[in-house]
Amino acid sequence: MRLSVAERRRLTIEATLRVIATEGVEHATTRRIAEEAGVPQSGLFYAFDNRDELLAAVVEHGINEELAALTARVEALESQGAIADLPPEDVARAGIEAFANDVVENPTREYALLSLGLFARRTPGLEPLAAHLYKGYNELVIRMLREFARIGGFRWSAPAEEIAPTVIAVTDGLTMGYVMTADKASMDRTVDAFVRMMSTYVAR
Repeated sequence: MRLSVAERRRLTIEATLRVIATEGVEHATTRRIAEEAGVPQSGLFYAFDNRDELLAAVVEHGINEELAALTARVEALESQGAIADLPPEDVARAGIEAFANDVVENPTREYALLSLGLFARRTPGLEPLAAHLYKGYNELVIRMLREFARIGGFRWSAPAEEIAPTVIAVTDGLTMGYVMTADKASMDRTVDAFVRMMSTYVAR
C-alpha cells in the first residue's frame, strides 16, 4: 500500500524518536531510521528534505504532544466544572500531574528529546534546534500558566514570562529524574515540592 506523505512523516518521526532513545542521536542516520520505520531510505526524502529538517520535525512533534496532553487535562477538568472550585495550589497540582503522567506514559519520547536537545547544542549548525526546543517549552509553559490562572480565577504575583523559566527548570529535572530512574515515588515528591513552590507565586 502506498503511504501518503503525512503518514510517511508520522512513521518517520516516531521511528526517529525510538532510534534516538535506544541508540542515540549519532546513530539516527537516514538508513537506520528508514529501517526502523519500515520504509525505503529513499522514501524518507519524500517527506523531509534532509536529516536536519527531520530532527526539527521531531522537536515540533514532541512539543505538540506535550501541549495536547496538558490541554486535554485542562479541558477535562473545565468541562466538569471542577477546576474553578479548586484553590490555586490544587490547580497547579492538576497541571504538574498532567505533565508528570505524560512523562510516565511516554518515556521514550522524553528521553529522545533530552538527547536531541543536548546533541543539537554541541553540534555546529544545529544549535538553533536546541534553542527552538527550549523556546517551544517556554511558550508552552507560559500558555499553561495563563490558562490555569484564567480558569482557576486567580492571578500570579509575577508575569507568566518571568515564572516560566523556573517551571521549566523543575519539569526538566522531573523528566530527567524519571527517564533515568523510573522512580515514580521520587517524581511524586517532586510534584509535591512543585506545588508548594507555585503557591508562593499566587497573588494574595
